[in-house]
Amino acid sequence: MWNTFVQMQTRIAKPLLFGLYGALGCFLVSLVFGEIAWRILVPPPPDRTPLPPPTPEIRLTVSPEVVVDPGSKNRCNVSVGRDFFAEPVAVVLSCPNVPAGISIRDVVVPGDRNDAVIELEAAPKAAPLDSELLVQASAEGARSEAKTRLRINARDTPLADVLFVLDVTDSMQWAINGVRDGIRDFARSLASNEELDTRIGLIAYRDHLSPEHDEPEILRFDGLTFTKDYEEFKKQVSKLRAGGGGDEPESTLDALVLAAKQPFRHGATRVIVLITDAPPHIPDRDIKSLEEAAAELERREISQLHLVIRPRERFIYERLWTKSKGSFIDLHQAADPGRGGFASILPGLGKEIARTVIASKPAPALPEAKPAPALPTRKEIRAMQSSQAFDSISNFRLLLAIAVWTAILACGISLALICGQSLYLGQSFPGIAAILRATSGGLAAGCAGGMAGQGLYFVSAGGGFLDVAFRLLGWTILGSLVGGGMSFVIPNLTIRKGLTGGALGGACGAIGFLMISLAFRHSDGGDLLGRLAGALVLGFAIGLMVAWAESAFRRFWLEIQYGLEKRTVTLGASPVTIGSNLRQCTVYARNAPLLAGSFRLENTRVLWDDNLTGKAEEVRVGESRVIGVVTATVRASRDAVSPLRSAPLAPPPLKSSSTAQGSSPRPVAPPPAPKPPLATPATRVPPPAPPRPETGPPTGKKPPLPPPPGVKRLPPPPPR
Repeated sequence: MWNTFVQMQTRIAKPLLFGLYGALGCFLVSLVFGEIAWRILVPPPPDRTPLPPPTPEIRLTVSPEVVVDPGSKNRCNVSVGRDFFAEPVAVVLSCPNVPAGISIRDVVVPGDRNDAVIELEAAPKAAPLDSELLVQASAEGARSEAKTRLRINARDTPLADVLFVLDVTDSMQWAINGVRDGIRDFARSLASNEELDTRIGLIAYRDHLSPEHDEPEILRFDGLTFTKDYEEFKKQVSKLRAGGGGDEPESTLDALVLAAKQPFRHGATRVIVLITDAPPHIPDRDIKSLEEAAAELERREISQLHLVIRPRERFIYERLWTKSKGSFIDLHQAADPGRGGFASILPGLGKEIARTVIASKPAPALPEAKPAPALPTRKEIRAMQSSQAFDSISNFRLLLAIAVWTAILACGISLALICGQSLYLGQSFPGIAAILRATSGGLAAGCAGGMAGQGLYFVSAGGGFLDVAFRLLGWTILGSLVGGGMSFVIPNLTIRKGLTGGALGGACGAIGFLMISLAFRHSDGGDLLGRLAGALVLGFAIGLMVAWAESAFRRFWLEIQYGLEKRTVTLGASPVTIGSNLRQCTVYARNAPLLAGSFRLENTRVLWDDNLTGKAEEVRVGESRVIGVVTATVRASRDAVSPLRSAPLAPPPLKSSSTAQGSSPRPVAPPPAPKPPLATPATRVPPPAPPRPETGPPTGKKPPLPPPPGVKRLPPPPPR
């Protein structure tokens, strides 16, 4: 049987032979060791036993804090999570320390919703509060609690600075008296709705463009434009007297801009009340247009502009309303004594100003509730060489099982290829050191490739295109590392070629592995059959591609002939030694010295280093050396060397004189073949030369006798 195996090696090409080596080694270690390790290390499948009837549960989250200002509302956002029921949930907010003036509206969250809002409202005179509130949710016998913080701010008294811009020309004395007499009721109306912090002031103006060039007058109260002392304001207004004015238009635009430039308080609502019975000068002395005046009012942040004017000038003054909106009061009705005069309209104006100040107060920000936490779910994971599902908590254990299994496969491939290389070159089985190197290298390569592939497979979530791509990538990494390790075993196989061949083999093996695994995934023991068949395909592909990469990209090699058997060894920077030492020689040659010599490649020259003579000589392409029972012939690819570096042709034999005279040629017996020398230096064997055609008349000489064995014949001199 052994002889049959040896004869089979002589009839199979090297890539196919190494593919069979890899398939056999990978299959055996997978069957004997891989499955045992897999059974020990693989995590159990996920627990799919029926669960007991679930208990309804409520998960509740609320806004962490609710801030309410006196006289305003805010809300507490609520998120409800239901487990194992879908009925409505009642949400109640309670606190034993909530003071009077705080109203809370409980809510019911419908079954088709998860979010709700609890409204809280504080009365205008609610006392400040900073307390913890308990939020309770209940439904179907399930209860849940959460806590939030309720903070009632101290009363935030709005600020309002009101500046009257009063026309005091000849016709406006009644208006001066009305402001004087109605200011007390005006102030009281401002505070009736809300305790506003109000200051008032007044600017009296006439006509800049009159012959008198009357300048506006700003009332001063202890040097300030505004005052809270309404009695003092009344005294200052009583001193005003109407007069002047000239033509009908007055310097209203200049007066309004002057009022906008006064020192209003920061944060106060800025209010201007214009009282006039005349249209404005356009252009005025300082302000040239209504648009310029409106822009200046907006830039100075005037909040309200109330107009007490005649209806016929309304379309003019309303053009000043951009952001500073206000109310319109008919001046004729204000001047009518039958209706109470001008003093009667000021309280109503005060209420309007208070209402707009409160309405313009910004609403407090409403906090958002945190979303309810997600329900825990069970997640399953899969291995890149198994259709079985595992629990996601077993990630590390599954990764370890995959790494050990692929390490065993890579170790089997490495051992099979190193032993096959020794058999291929006629050597004995590798020594302990070589076996340890192959084993450790295969284990490291397999572990790295398996962990990388399974780690990427975890990322793909076990499905779709990424599933196939990451499996393919993982096996490619495994094959490239195994092929790279073979570069330390196969003579002159570079790491680049080994990595390339191994990567191609790993990719091809992965495709075969996936196809076989899919074919067996629904059958009994499908995972086992898939792993074993996949290991067979993987080992064959890696061995085939590594040997193919060695032969496909080489330039020079030796053709080793043992009788009818032929082997090839790549030539490169590492010498290829030949001799009868089974351990130290690359090629074993029976009946040769222990270390007869070595072939090496120097650029494009093949050199034979003869250990017996100590000399080095060039061996050209096609030339041979006989070492013991082995004949080593130098071969090269077509593009490796130029035709000028090939071996010279042997001189052709000369024809006899009888042939020249036209008689039939006398047959000449071929010279006997020399016997191979025993334990002698390598013998040069020139390549056979084709017969040279006649180019001239016959010479009449007999062909020369062949040289005796061991004597070299010099080639004929080149023709001139």
